[in-house]
Amino acid sequence: MRRTVDTQCVDDLLHQSADAHCNREITLNPPRSIVWGAVLDLEVLALSTPKRSDNPRLPFGLFQTIHTSVSRHAAKYYCHLPYRLSQAPLTSTPFKASTGLLAVAGGVAATTAYLDAKLHVRKDLSVLSRTKQGEKNLSSALKAKKASGYFLFEAAAHRQPNEQCVWSREGTYTWAQAYQRVSQYGHYFQDLGVQPLEYVGVYLYNSPDFVFIWLALLSIGAAPALINYNLASAALLHCVKISGTRLLIFDSASDCVSRISASDKELRDLGVQPILLDDGLKGKIDQYPTSRPGTACFDDSSRMLPFALMYTSGTTGLPKAAPLGIHRNYAAASTSPKSFGQKPGPGGDRTYFCIPMYHGTGGLAVMNDLMGGQSIAVAPKFSLSRFWQDCIDSKSTIFVYVGELVRYLLSAPSSSNDRKHQIRLVWGNGLSPELWSRFQERFGISEIGEFYSSTEGVMILVKFYRSGYGTGAIGHHGWLLRRQYHEQIMPVKIDAETGDIWRSPDTGFAKRLPYEQGGEILVKLASRQAWAGYYGADEATKKKLIENVFEKGDLFYRTGDALRRDADGHWFFMDRLGDTYRWKGENVSTTEVTQVLGTHPSIAEANVYGVKIPSHDGRAGCAAIALNDGNADTFDWSSVATLLRKELPPYAVPVFLRVREGVGSMATDNHKHNKVHLRDEGVDPRALGTRVPDGKRDRLFWLPTGSAKYVAFTQGDWDKLTQLRARI
Repeated sequence: MRRTVDTQCVDDLLHQSADAHCNREITLNPPRSIVWGAVLDLEVLALSTPKRSDNPRLPFGLFQTIHTSVSRHAAKYYCHLPYRLSQAPLTSTPFKASTGLLAVAGGVAATTAYLDAKLHVRKDLSVLSRTKQGEKNLSSALKAKKASGYFLFEAAAHRQPNEQCVWSREGTYTWAQAYQRVSQYGHYFQDLGVQPLEYVGVYLYNSPDFVFIWLALLSIGAAPALINYNLASAALLHCVKISGTRLLIFDSASDCVSRISASDKELRDLGVQPILLDDGLKGKIDQYPTSRPGTACFDDSSRMLPFALMYTSGTTGLPKAAPLGIHRNYAAASTSPKSFGQKPGPGGDRTYFCIPMYHGTGGLAVMNDLMGGQSIAVAPKFSLSRFWQDCIDSKSTIFVYVGELVRYLLSAPSSSNDRKHQIRLVWGNGLSPELWSRFQERFGISEIGEFYSSTEGVMILVKFYRSGYGTGAIGHHGWLLRRQYHEQIMPVKIDAETGDIWRSPDTGFAKRLPYEQGGEILVKLASRQAWAGYYGADEATKKKLIENVFEKGDLFYRTGDALRRDADGHWFFMDRLGDTYRWKGENVSTTEVTQVLGTHPSIAEANVYGVKIPSHDGRAGCAAIALNDGNADTFDWSSVATLLRKELPPYAVPVFLRVREGVGSMATDNHKHNKVHLRDEGVDPRALGTRVPDGKRDRLFWLPTGSAKYVAFTQGDWDKLTQLRARI
């Protein structure tokens, strides 16, 4: 879409600003820095574009408007604008009229503000600058043989040894104490024979020891395999096996002990030694030296040491492992405090973590904070009853969310703690758009940072909010980033029947779609080495890569997500492909249906998916819901039918509603919705509870053709549908 250049508006801004300055009585000459600051603002915006119409960095219409208007108003007020676009050296300019200089400076500033509001150049330059700085930091660290986030943490500890580093209910640590504890764990792991490049299984609730163990492993060139502490039996053994670990440190909480004990024989058959992290082991570790372990493993800068082995959340099957290297992490961690304006150091921010640290969002965030010199507060896991009191007592100013955590907070009754906290910023991913304003108004949160990424992904989008502009977006690209990524991040058409990339029958190539329409996002890769792939899973890795998309020999990474980008550069999540379903010949967006259900005042949570009905094509829509008061008997079933029919096309209105008990009953341990068991179990009343834990207690409702409300769905109704004696 071509952007229209409002020439008259730019000209008027310059004219009005210059007149305003010249009509003002001025007794002091302005410092040159003020004038040059405004001039350089414009130069940065123009990116030193020469007077050529074929330069791709700035639309020629915008350049021409700036150049013509500024030159005219500069001449009007008897001063020459020193301005790289006209190739004038800074030393050649006679400063004769302070009033004229202010006129031009004011005009330039006004023009800069106007164009920046349109193109978001400053924001893009900040992103590019931060990326470049991260690369420089990594280059310097490689030369110094300190290219690990461990050394960033060490430097932060030495800068502020007596400041509080970690807060938790079980105890607090200064930076000096945290550093000593990390060193002790490092010596302990060396005694166990842990070698560089080795993974050590970590099966722990959030705790100070969790982060100390992670940093300790990094200090000796090893890394944690971060295993979900809720996994048991086959899933647990699967994650342990693919990591190749020979050690598994597990939590002393009774549920963790029970799950590990149940698989003890199988673990030992794999050559894995389970290690219980209890008070006895912690006491033993107290006896180790508090000095830094040997760091000879960092001498070879070409050696790609690991940072962590993280697992996908498993919402679509068994988890897959994604390896992260220390170089990628170092570049990001060295500039991370600038991402959302966080302030590290004494008197700075403190981030509260209750989301699982084995998860990518929680784990990377907590490490980046510590490596950036910012203190943290840690809770074992999310607790609705303790959340705000923890934030208050820890004096946290930030918290990180994932998935439906914010919805859970809103589902709680109002409390005096709702605004007693000091939280100014929350950031994370998966915040439902319909919750934004309610959340900010109720809890007084002024800033929100939403991002899009995945454990194994090769792209990240970020959107920082201080106002309602672009509410619901998961990221933003200004004009510069849109140009930079135009040939790297592309939406393509998907075959609705197969879920594969659509291919032209004539050329065999894919069809690129307009950004504003959206489609599955593909990310161009320079080579197969550009993405590490899944650890120990070559077939799964191959499925994420696709070749010959637009031309022979090209290579792309499939995100598996459908996104769109509007004309202002805001990215919006459409759907996770595979979660969509086809009904009555149309594709239904589960995200769209979920968002509509989320606006109903009595529905606390919704999880939408498609279910198979014998003798019917496609999948009928079903929404598993949790009610605020939990009482399906008093719920107004006509109100939800009216809402859905009003907001959705007929084919997208769910045929079935499945009432679950309690908010959070449909989420994984990462607070993400898991559709697999619900979808596989379907809506046959006899099948309830066969795949979904506690599903036997669920109640089914449906919307018969012509009905004004949802009514109870019985076994007799199911039989009629399967025998085609009832219509949907």
